[in-house]
Amino acid sequence: MNYIVKYLIIIGILITPFLNLGEVLALVKGDIESQSILYTPIYIKVLKDIVIILIISTLVIKHLMGSTIKFYIILLMTILLILINIKYSVLFGSSEHIIYGLRWIYPLFIFLLLFNKFNDFYLDKKFNFSLFLTFVIHFIFQIYELFNASSWFGAIGSLNLRNPGLFLLPNTGAFFSTIVLYWLLFYLNINKLLKFIMAVIIFLSVTLTLSGTGITVASFILLIYLISKRSLFLSFPFLPLGLITVLEIIDNLRRDYIQISGGTRIMILKDILQTNPALSDKFGYYTNVAALLGDGLIADSTYASIAGNLGLFVFVLVVIFLFYLFIDALIKGDKKKLAFMTIIILFSATTIIFEAYPMNLLLSLIGCKVYSLKSYTSKNLLNA
Repeated sequence: MNYIVKYLIIIGILITPFLNLGEVLALVKGDIESQSILYTPIYIKVLKDIVIILIISTLVIKHLMGSTIKFYIILLMTILLILINIKYSVLFGSSEHIIYGLRWIYPLFIFLLLFNKFNDFYLDKKFNFSLFLTFVIHFIFQIYELFNASSWFGAIGSLNLRNPGLFLLPNTGAFFSTIVLYWLLFYLNINKLLKFIMAVIIFLSVTLTLSGTGITVASFILLIYLISKRSLFLSFPFLPLGLITVLEIIDNLRRDYIQISGGTRIMILKDILQTNPALSDKFGYYTNVAALLGDGLIADSTYASIAGNLGLFVFVLVVIFLFYLFIDALIKGDKKKLAFMTIIILFSATTIIFEAYPMNLLLSLIGCKVYSLKSYTSKNLLNA
């Protein structure tokens, strides 16, 4: 079972370059007409769903072979809460979006199923290779887009302003690179010089997207890492990138970038909080898939998506829980957890992290490693 899970994870990462290839090529060629139009065949995009379903199915079988009562209680409570929202949607709202809601929430089940059965074997050298190979391809696409892509997201002279790499949206590209940076800094044991060079490249990748969220989070986790290593002087090479970034952000502020981007998200969340009940009657309505198919609402953030799909009661619980985890990590000085929670909290404000692939899979896996009470190694693999 462990080997099946491991290789499904690797396959899940390696298929990433193909999932948005049509959209990326359309962006480069200047053929893109709308961000809501699919340019990659659906049979390619569905590959990630197949991989996720296979991972969940394998983990379910693994748990049936032996788990604690505590795990079953937590799992059943989670399922019950979702079923209540589904029933409420069927009785008082609309049921046609339920399938989108189930797809939206499956990363949570990966975390729940893997948390008590996590094994370092899943995130070994093969995982590192697949992750960084995917990043290299992502970065190559970014460099190509910088000089050759259409100016869909604006331009500086002859250079493309925002370069999403393997993804359609720059913020999503920054999200992926930021998680790679986190994994490199806190969990990859390699030569210090090589780690330094890779960190510079990954930070450059985030900068090329010109994502305010990405640059902020990447800078913050980099600062946390340098403080933990007492190596603030190593931040010097990042200063030119930071200066360029600041100048671009000032230019974006002049053009009301924050008002257009952040302001829209705030208004969406405000509307959902004012109009939605404690239990949602529109489970699945506030998902990217529903919006893409023209019969849902663009939530544009994880917080709005949770409030819309699961209701205000769950929204409040989630916000309190995230706040607790962040403060707890801050008080205890746990750098890994603090950086991880920064990624979760800030990217949730600009992205539906449950639907951003492969970040949803990566966060579930890394979250298990960060918070797992017991972490198996390959030596006791057979006993896991």
